[in-house]
Amino acid sequence: MNAGIGHLKIRVSSEGERSKPYDVTVKPRDYRKPFRALAGGIALLLIGTATLAHGARAFVGSRHREPARAPRDPASCRGGFGTIVGALTQSTTGAPAFYPR
Repeated sequence: MNAGIGHLKIRVSSEGERSKPYDVTVKPRDYRKPFRALAGGIALLLIGTATLAHGARAFVGSRHREPARAPRDPASCRGGFGTIVGALTQSTTGAPAFYPR
């Protein structure tokens, strides 16, 4: 069935019985939407990578200044905490993939 763009009324039938008409709106395909989503995803990836690189440079630079203070440094504690939280988050996200329904 080739339906045009606009409002349609659809009925479902089974063994001679018909349902009430359902209003359906058929819209033209918007080709700009997937492109905007892809461009936004790439922009977020680039911004995140730049932020991560900046933070890593700052973290490594601060560790070279005073190596004796590194284990008690709040930045290293934050880095360790972030690593642990990230690992837990990823493990709980991936867990449903291993258990079929």
